[in-house]
This record gives sequence, structure tokens and C-alpha cells, in this order.
Amino acid sequence: MTINSDSLIDSAPPSVALFFSHGTTLQAWDQGGLFDREVGYYRHLQHHLGKITFVTYDHPSATAVALTNRLKPISVLWNSWRLHYRFFGILAPFIHYRSLKRYSLFKTNQISGAWTGVIAKWLLRKPLVVRSGYIWSQFAALSGKRGLRGRLVPIVEHFVLKAADVILVATEADKEYVLAKHHLSPDNVCVLPNPIDTETFSPDSAVAKERGLVTYVGRLAPQKNLGILIEAVLQVPEARLLIAGSGPEEPYLRSVAGSSDRVEFSGSIPNREVPKVLNRSEVFVLPSSYEGSPKALLEAMACGLPVIGASAPGIKNVITNGSNGLISELIPEKLAANIKRLLADVDLRDELGLEARRQVVENHSASAVAAKEASILAEIAVRR
Repeated sequence: MTINSDSLIDSAPPSVALFFSHGTTLQAWDQGGLFDREVGYYRHLQHHLGKITFVTYDHPSATAVALTNRLKPISVLWNSWRLHYRFFGILAPFIHYRSLKRYSLFKTNQISGAWTGVIAKWLLRKPLVVRSGYIWSQFAALSGKRGLRGRLVPIVEHFVLKAADVILVATEADKEYVLAKHHLSPDNVCVLPNPIDTETFSPDSAVAKERGLVTYVGRLAPQKNLGILIEAVLQVPEARLLIAGSGPEEPYLRSVAGSSDRVEFSGSIPNREVPKVLNRSEVFVLPSSYEGSPKALLEAMACGLPVIGASAPGIKNVITNGSNGLISELIPEKLAANIKRLLADVDLRDELGLEARRQVVENHSASAVAAKEASILAEIAVRR
């Protein structure tokens, strides 16, 4: 997509209604520690736009209403009828028809759930932007999903992307994938890197490093291979592992760790607290089998932390081995050797961390990404 800046002169900034991913709520963001991260980016975007409203699956409970006070001036359209999330995902554009009429364009947070945005686009005749922080069909294939769901995901994704006026993807590799798979026009697909708050996520000399501390931040899910990370850390006597996050794998991971006092499970922590954890650490590890454009990894790099990642899709797009981090095979012995290498070499840690920070600031700064997205949205509004 080519942005014509001349067409934006004297144009009112567009107002945007954002449709949440399928079934996602503000409360889920808050419980997962993601609220500040997600809302923080839209505050950057708010500087360039008119009104922003979130269309969420939340019921207007006391907890959800309290969260909206932390959103202002961003507003919320609720699932006030307390419909099952599957029904709300279809009926939201009809329920909120009068409110949605006031917005210049619609945006979806991911491909999953973007059919709500498609319905709104057709019903109200507004432009639709589909964001894809990860490619839904690619993740479904990599996770081994089969059966009806595995067959439906690529079909629904094709339907959604074909209906979109513009598609925002996180990487050039993602753009190549969707162009080839769905036969889209290159003019309709824009690369918009995942944004990182590089002011909040930055090196902090006031926080003392804890000798031997290795950290992981994220979901505790099979895709993340945290059992291998635990086994690797237990092979390095000078290392301690902090696992910050929650998820279905926690009971299994605790069994792998056993009675060791060198593995700590902190549970989910608010995103605003994550920089303190990262700045205490000497190494960050992301051993996933696959990723999109992993924000937890980028946030660690923004803090100047040396990182180790698996040789896997998504991670290899971020880490250049030996330049801004290390790439490791997903074998406990290999991962342990890389952890041991970094813990033993402070100069290498500093060198990798400095380059990691430089690249994230250059490519993922939230303020720069927001400015780019605002230009894209303004162009779409003008074209309409």
C-alpha cells in the first residue's frame, strides 16, 4: 500500500472501532498481565487519531467497569446482553449498529474473530483493517490441529482476508505467506512491526543483576517447550530459572522441576512489572517451537538483555545468531551449553544486549509504529 500524504492534508483524523479477538475480554488481558501492554499501544495511536472504541466480549461487571476507568479516553462497547461469545461475535455489529455508524473505519485485533469486523463492514459500509500479529492458519498447522477445526481455519482466514480493505502483518515473511496462500494484492498487505514501548522496556542501571538468573516470560503452553528449558537450567549449576506466566502446562512443568529450589514459578505479572524482572536477569530464553513476532522476546531485547531462542519460525526472524542473540537447538544439552556460555561471558552478554536494544528501538518503537499505522488508517479513511 502506497500512502499518499497529500491526500491527508486537512483531513479529520479517523475514528476507529477495534473488534477484539474471538472471545477475548479486558479481564482476560488483565489476568494475563497484558492489559498495560495492549492499551499502551492504543494510547500512542490515540495521539494521531480521533475517537477509539474497543468492542469487547466483556459483560459490564464491576470488575470490567473498573478496567474501563484505566482505558480513558478510549471507550468500550460491551456484550451487555451477556450472550455466549460465539453469538456475540456474530451479533455485535447489529447490537451496536447505531454506535458503530459514528466511526470512520473498523479494525480487528487478530484474524481469529475478524469475521465480526467483516459483518460490520458489510452492514455499515465502512472500511475494514484486519491486523494479524500471527498468521492463524500457519499457527494451526504448526500446532498440529486436525479434524474439522484444522480444515476450517484456512477457509475462514481466506474469507476474512479477502474481505479486508487492508491487512496489517508483523513481518515480511508473514506478508509473503498470506500473498502466496490467499492470492491477495500486494497493495492491500502492509508490514507493521509489533510495537514495543522502548521507554518502559529499557536498561535500568538502578536494578541490580542477579547472578545466574535466567528468565522466561509468557504462556505456559506446549508450544513453548518449557520442560526442555527446565531440564537445561538444571544442568547448569550456576543458573536459576524464573518462569513468569500461567497456563495449562504448569502442573507438568512443576513436576519436571521437582523439588529444585533453582526453578521459580511467579505466575502472571502485569506488563508494567516485567521490565523490573528483565533488568534483574542475566539471560532471557524463548524455546518455542514456533512464534509470530514474539513480543516477550522483543521486550527482553529492548531491555538490553542477551537472549537465546529456538531455531524456530518467528524467532529466527528476530534473532541473528551471534549478533543480537543466540539461536539454540531444542535439546537440553545444547540449550544448557548456550546458557552456560552467556553466564560465563559478561562481554558477550553486553555486546549481544546492546545490539538487541538498538535493533528493537530502530524497528519496533511503539511511537514510530503508531505513527505509521495512523498514516495507513488515515489513507484508508480518505480513500473511502
